[in-house]
Amino acid sequence: MDDGRKRRALYGVMLSVFLAAMESTVVATAMPTVVASLGGLHIYSWVFSGFLLTSTVTMPLWGRVARDRAADPAGQDRSIPQPKGE
Repeated sequence: MDDGRKRRALYGVMLSVFLAAMESTVVATAMPTVVASLGGLHIYSWVFSGFLLTSTVTMPLWGRVARDRAADPAGQDRSIPQPKGE
């Protein structure tokens, strides 16, 4: 592999670790509010288990979306907002 591909792979791994850390921070911050609105602390483990189950079940879906987007280079350009007139 050339240096450019290695660098892009490293950036991809770093971005995914960062996003996973941000997700867990958001979930940990929002969890007390969600649990309180659902009925109290005794349901905390069920809410967290539901979050983990949902994340696990949807992972293959996101993998397929990423694979399909990578196969269509024009589709990658649509996901990034571009300024008009340049």
